[in-house]
Amino acid sequence: MINQIIIFILGLLPLLYFSWKDLKYNQINNIPIFIYTILSLIVLFVFQSSQFIQLIIILTINFGVFYFLWIKNSIGGADLKIITAILIFSLINTPNILVAYLFFIVILLIIGAIYYIYCKIFLINKEVPFIPLFTLLFIIMSYLKLVWL
Repeated sequence: MINQIIIFILGLLPLLYFSWKDLKYNQINNIPIFIYTILSLIVLFVFQSSQFIQLIIILTINFGVFYFLWIKNSIGGADLKIITAILIFSLINTPNILVAYLFFIVILLIIGAIYYIYCKIFLINKEVPFIPLFTLLFIIMSYLKLVWL
């Protein structure tokens, strides 16, 4: 249980900072996000070394999908790195990684659809920050990890 709290705090505090920066300035420097991604890999290796290979395979697939979206200019480079780090923090210490990953994708799609509809109705022709959306995803995944997974 203490490991879950440490992982949650290590994952959430930078996300709150990134969300604030994204909402206030509508851009984030890539260096802190790159450091956050490296931190997530270190935490992954420390807390989940027994399933490290499975997680790397899932991360590779996930990175490939989001890299494709980045090439199509659907998401930014910072979003690509941060979603990978959030996935890492969300999958650490889960007994069934595949089920947790499917939850992650479904929740991301649901939140994304709601966010898209909201933006189309209320924020016409305005750039919309994604990092707060990812922060919400991380909080929901952390809750699900404690309750169900």
